[in-house]
Formats: sequence, structure tokens, C-alpha cells
Amino acid sequence: MAVDPGAPVADDAQHHDDLDHEDQPDDPVAGGLDARKGAVGVREVQGQERQDRHGGGEHGGAQPPLPGGGARVVCGEVGHLRAQRYAPCSVRGMADRLGPDRTNALLLVVAMVALMWLTEVADQIGFGDLDSYGIHPRDVDGLPEILAAPFLHAGFGHLVSNTVPFAVMGAAIAFAGLVRVALVTLVVALVSGLGTWLVASPDSVHLGASGVVFGYAAYLVARGLLSRRLTELAVGALVVAVWGIGLLQGLLPQEQISWQAHLFGAIGGVVAAALFAQRRGAAAAD
Repeated sequence: MAVDPGAPVADDAQHHDDLDHEDQPDDPVAGGLDARKGAVGVREVQGQERQDRHGGGEHGGAQPPLPGGGARVVCGEVGHLRAQRYAPCSVRGMADRLGPDRTNALLLVVAMVALMWLTEVADQIGFGDLDSYGIHPRDVDGLPEILAAPFLHAGFGHLVSNTVPFAVMGAAIAFAGLVRVALVTLVVALVSGLGTWLVASPDSVHLGASGVVFGYAAYLVARGLLSRRLTELAVGALVVAVWGIGLLQGLLPQEQISWQAHLFGAIGGVVAAALFAQRRGAAAAD
């Protein structure tokens, strides 16, 4: 068949190609593969975004804080978040919830308890006769021992009996702040120690934190009575309910018991409560 050199051959071929495309049905297999590739791509992007949010990328991005009221665990993990950043036992976590002042006050109480145990362990293993640094009544050279005596004990039984009330009542006072618990402890220790130094038998040695414990108890009870705030009255009532009988018995003269330290410790607690009540009243007047 002859071909006319002037005929529009290219246009005719293009026309046939268009017809072929119009008549050709869509390939379902190819379409399915394209859809799966798209889904895989979306999942990869979402996975990368989650990894970036949780700080799991190569660059170790910062982790977002847990929402308020979110899960909290100790020594474990919450999802991909490391528990050591959010564990409630951490100092940072405690400071976030209680505030730095209360946290430091509680840490001071913990430090004092730790010092008591460390000194007793050192004394028991023979690291010097530490008990000899207790209060020696009317010995002028031994006046500095007034501050050392609360951290010394005559055995672990004596220490255990003082640790629990000291820690619990010290923590209750610590909620008023670092300055409060530090000053209350100092006032109570000084009044208890000086009173014991003045009136106790000169041939005796007095040591232990029980004088401070009696001071803490008297302070908490007197604070509630002076302020008449419901929460402080409740704390004072709780102290009386839990330790009231033991406190009263400890004020009675007994052998091998430093009732003088107990008595003057309680007086020191009332003095501390009165001092802080006056400061509170002066601040309210201003």
C-alpha cells in the first residue's frame, strides 16, 4: 500500500495512542501497590514523629513533661519516658511538688537523722568513745557538747526509739520551711541542753535526741493553741493522741532516763512556738 508523503502520519499515530489509553482499563495491582507504598510512608513519618517527641532520635531530643495527674512510677518506665526524670523519689520531683523551701527543710531533717545513725555506727565499731561527748553537767569545758549530745545515743535501741518521732514531727515542722525547722531545732536543743547542764547530777552524762523530740512535740501542740488554725490544731491533737502518754511518762524523774532533757526540751518547744507566734503577729500588724 502506497503512503502519501504529505499525509499527517504523526497525528494519526498520536490519535491511535490516545485511543489505546482510553480503551486500556486501570491496572488494579499497580494501584494497590501505590496505595501500600503511601501507607507505609505515612507510618514511617508518624513513627519518626513519635520517636522525636520521646527523645529517642539520634540527637536525643528533650522529653516533654508528663501531664498533670499523669502516671508516676518509681524505678520503672512510663511508655518510652525514663522514670529517673519523673520519679517521685527524686529530689527534683519532690521540689516540683512541695517547693524548694519545704524540700530543703525536709532534707535537713533527713540529714540530721542520717548523722545520728552514722555517729552510732561509728561508735559501735569502735571509732572513738563518742558517747563521752554527751552533756557533762556544770562542766564549763563541756558546754560545746550541748550541741553534740542530740546526735549521740546509748545503743541502737535508744536510737530507734528516737528516730521515728524525730523524723515524723520534724517533717511536720519542716512544712513551714527551712528557716522554721532549723530555728526550732536550735532553740529546743539549746534550752534542753542548757537546762540539763544546769540542774542534772554532775556525775552523769546525758545524750540522745529525746530532748529535741519532746521539744518538737511541745512546739507542735503550742503552735496550734497559739495560732488557732484548724490544720495546726489538728497536728497538735495528733501528736497528743499518738505520743501523749509516753511524753507524760518521760517527764517523770526516773533512773537512767534524762528527764531533765525532756522537761527543758518541752520548755524550749513552747518558747519556740511563742517566738514564732509573735513574729507572725508582728507581720500581720504590718
